[in-house]
Amino acid sequence: MARWNHRLRKARESMGLSLAGAVKLLNETERIKLTKSQLHELIRMRFKKLIGDEQFKTEKKELKVEIKGLEGKLENSSEKEKELIRDTEIYFDFITYSHYWFLNGTLEDKKKIAHALGSNFLLKGRELTIEPSLWFIPVKNGYPQIEAEYLRLELDKTKELDRTDEQNEAFEKIICKWSG
Repeated sequence: MARWNHRLRKARESMGLSLAGAVKLLNETERIKLTKSQLHELIRMRFKKLIGDEQFKTEKKELKVEIKGLEGKLENSSEKEKELIRDTEIYFDFITYSHYWFLNGTLEDKKKIAHALGSNFLLKGRELTIEPSLWFIPVKNGYPQIEAEYLRLELDKTKELDRTDEQNEAFEKIICKWSG
């Protein structure tokens, strides 16, 4: 928990970095994966003699050039953008597990979670109010709408492998809306 708290504080400090740059980095990574899978499919097609040697050589060369170019862009990506992705993963872990840690953790864990969420604590009666940290405001404001959409799809009642294409598409739209 202490290591997580330090990483969360570091992540919070670095959130001024370019989110667009991090998204671009993730997109380039996905494009590399897609292009490599296209290359593997091309090899399978040649192995099954579905395409001729000339077509195979031409398309293979084009795909390799594209992969090399994408990997070059990825290597040139700013170290800060890569750090932002790591920091975003820390935030995701925090958002995902903080409720569990708050309910089942030690008093120290609960204090750390409360301080990560905000400041200016006010205890009135049995109700604690805090001023949320800047990073938490979009989560706090956007979560109810996204939760309602998720519950409407009843994805929590369906195993991931049993979901229909329509459910998967709707879930992808929810993810896209959340990620901006």
